[in-house]
Order: sequence, then C-alpha cells, then structure tokens
Amino acid sequence: MNARLDRRRFLAATGAGALSLSIPWRQAFAAEDALAPSAFVTLFRDGRVELTIPRSEMGQGILTALSTLIADELEVPWEQVSARQAGADATRYGAQGTGGSASVRTRYMDMRRAGAAVREMLRTAAAQVWGLPLEQCRAVQGSIVHEPSGRSMSYQSLLDAIADMPVPDDPPLKPLNQLRLVGRSRAHLDLEQILRAEVEYGIDQRQPDMLYAAAARCPVFGGSLGGYDDSAARRVPGYRATVEIPAVPGNASVPPSVAVVADNSWAAMRGRDALEIDWLPPDGPLENDEDNSARMAALLDAPAGDELLRIGDPENAALTGDGPLVTAEYALPLLAHASLEPQNCTARYRDGRLKLWTPSQTPNFTLALAAQATGLDPERVSVEITRIGGAFGRRLNADFSIEAALLAKQLDGPTVQLVWTREDDLRHDFYRPCALHRLSARLDGRGGEPLAWDHHFTTPAIFSNYTLPPNSDRPGMYEATGAVDLPYKVPNRRCAFSLLESRTPLGWWRAVSTTHT
Repeated sequence: MNARLDRRRFLAATGAGALSLSIPWRQAFAAEDALAPSAFVTLFRDGRVELTIPRSEMGQGILTALSTLIADELEVPWEQVSARQAGADATRYGAQGTGGSASVRTRYMDMRRAGAAVREMLRTAAAQVWGLPLEQCRAVQGSIVHEPSGRSMSYQSLLDAIADMPVPDDPPLKPLNQLRLVGRSRAHLDLEQILRAEVEYGIDQRQPDMLYAAAARCPVFGGSLGGYDDSAARRVPGYRATVEIPAVPGNASVPPSVAVVADNSWAAMRGRDALEIDWLPPDGPLENDEDNSARMAALLDAPAGDELLRIGDPENAALTGDGPLVTAEYALPLLAHASLEPQNCTARYRDGRLKLWTPSQTPNFTLALAAQATGLDPERVSVEITRIGGAFGRRLNADFSIEAALLAKQLDGPTVQLVWTREDDLRHDFYRPCALHRLSARLDGRGGEPLAWDHHFTTPAIFSNYTLPPNSDRPGMYEATGAVDLPYKVPNRRCAFSLLESRTPLGWWRAVSTTHT
C-alpha cells in the first residue's frame, strides 16, 4: 500500500480532491456591469477581471497562484485581475479542501481550462461578429485580434455576444512556451491590502447587530457536562444568554461546552469565566504524558500490532550479519498548531437557514458536518470562507464551525461570533500525535551499509479518531509515511506499528507523519 496515495484519498474524502474539468456554470449580468461566463471568471464592462478561487487562502498565496493559471490562459493583463474566495459549493467549484500542499498540483489543469474556456468563447464571438475564420482570431491581453487585418475587439465589447454561449468542456490550452504569467515571480494579488491591514480574517467578521460568544469546554478529553450555575455570569454587563452546546462525536469531534453570549467579546469572555461548571470525567484512568510514555514503551516491548512492511528476512539478517548492531529510540510529544489567529466562526440561523463565515481549510466537509449536526438539509446551509490567519492543518477540522452552528441554531435569529482565546486554542487543539519509535540496524561488516533494518513505532494515530476510509481501517499505514517508503536501499527491512489507545483529539500538523519518520 502506498501511504502517500492514501493521504490523497483522505483529502478527497474531506473535500480536498480535484475537479477534472471546468464547470459550465454562468451568472447573468449584474446591473449590466459584469458577466460571469463560468464559475471561476467574472468579466466587467470596465475591463476588470475577477477570478473566483476554490481553495482557502491562509498565507500560502493560493489566491495568486491559481489566479495566475486562469489569467494566463484567459489572456488578460495581470494588473486588471483581482481574486475572491469561493464559498462552499462542490457542485459549482469542485472539491475545495485545502491540504497536503495539493492546491496547485491538483487544480493546475482545471484552472488553466477555466481560463481557456472563456478565452475560446470570446474568440468564437469575435469570429462570428466579423464573419471570419476562428483560426485567424487570437486573444491578446484583453482583446481579440484579427491578425491579417489588424482589427481588434476588447473583451468587454463582446460580453453580450457570449452571454448565452455554452462553455466548452475541453478547450485547447496554450503551448507552454506561450504562457506569459506561469513560472514568473510576482507579488501576492492583495499584498497592498495585507500591508495596509485591509484584509478581513475570520476574526474580523462583522455583521449588523452581531453578538459575541465565548465557550467553556470540558477540560478533560472524553468528559461530560454534569451541570452549571450561571448566576454570576448573568451579572456581567452586556450579558445576553447562556447556551449549552452538546458534544458531537465522530468526525466533527466537538466536546461538550457552555457558551456565554454577550454584546461584545470581552463581556462574553468575562461571563464565561464566571460560570461554575460541574464537569464529569470519563470512565477509566485519565491520560497524562508520563503514563502515555510508559504505555508506549510497553507496546514496543510486546509484539507489534500491525506489520506494515516486510522485505527479505530482517530477523535472520540481524542475527547473522557480521557488522555492528546500531539501535536508537526517538520520542515525540503531542504538539499544538498554535496558529496566529485563534479559532473562530461567525454564524447565523434564521428562517430555517444556517450561514457560516469561517476560516476553514475544508469548506465542503464543514458544510456537510454542520448540516448533520444541526439536522438541516445541506441545501439550507451556506459556508463562506474567510481569509485564514495561519492554519498548518488545524483548520482541516471543523469543530469550531460546528460549535458556532449549534450555538446559532439555539439563538435562532441573531448573528453570533464564537471566538476562542489563545488558551482555548492550546487546550482544545487537534494535536500532532505523540510517538515512540524504536529502530535497529545491522550493518554490513565490509562496507558499513545497513544489511537489516527494523522500525517498530507506536502512536495514537490520527485516523483512529475518524471514520474516513481507507486510513481509518488501518491507521498505522498513514502514520508510517516516510518509513514504509524509506528511500534508502536496505535488502532486509521491517516496519511495524502498535496503536496507543487515547482520547486525545488528533489532527494533521504540517507535513504530518514525515515529521516523525
């Protein structure tokens, strides 16, 4: 089994796969000012071009990178291009999950086709207007040029002509040597807005008459709510309501919490801190780092739970080799993402519809889980993706969005922003798993090269927390990326895994398994 391939399958399961062709969707003229001939391209009558980008911008520059691919094929001046973040809509935009450094490599052809499709529509329209052969009409920086006569028509003058034209499914792409933008360095499209602090992140969202909330979450993983007293919280100026948010197990992995809603975030946090809550611990012993370390050592002393790879005869080679035996252990702790922007989500439930404004890496996954948690039809849930102030894998999880959705549904009317503190973020992260790796290698007595290599490791395993096949069926294989596919030539090799049972929430932390292996 190829562990890297499995990771791609996971990204597809959570909405990070790719669409294979440009989507034939259009939007009519808005007040006669613009036309969106496809899901990704909007052309304005004043020459501006707005591109809709299906992957989440979190500082990695994906708005600029994917816009470059569309704009190059569309053949428009770069200075006329702007980009907007797509809301969650897999039917319109394809899978939108952003993870695995996959945005460019999985949407490269889609985005080029999206630009090329509109370019071909404009070429066709100009050829029809002139009554000339299509092959004599060329797109050049926002215009269609008839090369034999030198005549030209601007894109904006052709908008009416393409308004009812079908979007081609498989438009011809430019030869690579004709690409003007791809492969050339440029500043982010919105660099000036970033420098002027004009970019709005999730935590910056403001809606009319918005309320604010802060939640007290169960401090023990797997615990439950016994009861609470909010009499002190009610005395905080600006207090509005106390709302119990139920636990949501499974892929959402939302702990039980009690939220205080107030007129401002400071009042919400003060009210939250004034709550008296009776938290009930889970059955069985509580986890701590020291006990986990001891349990992991015991697991490595016992036979492995899952042999992931066997090449040759590593045990016999280790016994009969004439070189030295080298051994080592590597221990790694739980690690939090600690992204600069703490988790947050703004939500409104009104008239049977839910709307979220959230800094999410997984728009489609978030929409599906929000609908499931609130009992709504997915068609009645909309998710707008905001700029993300750092993620590193943390915002692949949807817990903070689901919390806000459940809170908004109970409030039923007002818009509410649920804001985490830095302490909340560190205490309730989805952590990179702790791990213990034990390796041994018998070296060849002549050249000193590895003759036999044994790698036995234990970790709680990210996919043991989720029902996302195929990795949830064999979680050690995902954790072994970088170990089962070791790049060195060793004739006798074994890689084995033992699962550490744990209630700790686990998630994808930049580069994931290879940060261990």
